[in-house]
Amino acid sequence: MVVPAGEVAAGMGLEECIRTGFARNTGYRQNGIEAENLKKELSTATLAMIPTVTATLDNELKWHNGFPPFSDLSTVGVSGRITVFKGLSLQNERARAKTEYKLAPVYLKGKRQALASSIIEAYIRILLDKEALNLAQSNCSTSLLERDKTQLLVKGGAQPASALAQMEAQLAGDRASVTEAECRIRTDKLELLQLLDLPYDPEFEILPLDDGSEAPPLSLEKEEIKSAAASNPETIYSEGLIRSSRFALRAAIGAATPEIFLSGNYSATVGAKSMRNVSYLGFGISIPILSSGQTYSRIKNARLNLKAAELQAYTAARKVEAEIERLVAEAENSYSKLLASRTNVSSLERLLEINRAKYEKGASSVLDYTIAKNNLVKAEAELLEAKWQYIFQRKVLELYLDGKLLEYDEKN
Repeated sequence: MVVPAGEVAAGMGLEECIRTGFARNTGYRQNGIEAENLKKELSTATLAMIPTVTATLDNELKWHNGFPPFSDLSTVGVSGRITVFKGLSLQNERARAKTEYKLAPVYLKGKRQALASSIIEAYIRILLDKEALNLAQSNCSTSLLERDKTQLLVKGGAQPASALAQMEAQLAGDRASVTEAECRIRTDKLELLQLLDLPYDPEFEILPLDDGSEAPPLSLEKEEIKSAAASNPETIYSEGLIRSSRFALRAAIGAATPEIFLSGNYSATVGAKSMRNVSYLGFGISIPILSSGQTYSRIKNARLNLKAAELQAYTAARKVEAEIERLVAEAENSYSKLLASRTNVSSLERLLEINRAKYEKGASSVLDYTIAKNNLVKAEAELLEAKWQYIFQRKVLELYLDGKLLEYDEKN
């Protein structure tokens, strides 16, 4: 499902957001228009190979003793010209245009991959912010109860008056954390809606994502990474540009070769008392002698473009391969941090319970208790960060390895 213009869907899933981004994102649609222009270039290159045919109509006028002119002879003619050989310049130019036209879907798929990655990142940030908000609200509720208990402890003499002030400060800090989390949600919602080219709506919501944090990280061999990089749209597109540049070079060299052409003409001249037909068919040759260096400059530029395309193809393949390697390594690191964070949170929860019991009995200070609580809050925040970072890296890695999500009918 794709959200129509002027509407913001409540409860959009990740795949629906990605499809909507493909359909509505202004930057991606602009890329689609540029790709459509390649079809026009191919048509132009094809039409250039059609033989030239012209028709003429002449009327010869004569003056007689100052009287107005009158028609004496009329000539009607048809001429044509067919290029037999010009270094295959036109054929190579058409081959270049055809290659780039066929690369257009690959180019758009690469743009969809970049857009989908941005949408996944914004989507997961919102889910992270929501869990952070729930955590902040839970901490705030706990601090409120602890503040009330501290009032009783202070009245009973179990804790000094400064303990209540410390608890009030803790509660204020937790309330600020709630506000900060709410602001982050609004900001990240706005960013996601902008990627989808939808108007901002504070009621906009997204659906929960399947929690893949329990699954172990993907383990890829070197050959699997190379294969994934080779089949990536960015790599395929860059390799296609090499073929296009080769055709462009051949077309430039062909423009410097002599042109052999076949030309013909048929004309009929009609006078007041006579009619004469003239026709001929012959071969001709056109040799480029001086073109202000434009032809050879074009050849030189074409050679440079070919070298640049070859370098770009190598760089693109290595870049994609390095990106996949980075995602695999970072996913493994995030998973390790996730497991370590879970153990850390569990330990700090037990430590907090011990400090809470001591605090309520007056056996420890409020400072010891708040330090233990803040350490737990920090560890829980790190756990959330590691969890959603791991999920994000898995999702993007799946995007590189499985392109089903990138399939999209541009006619929709």
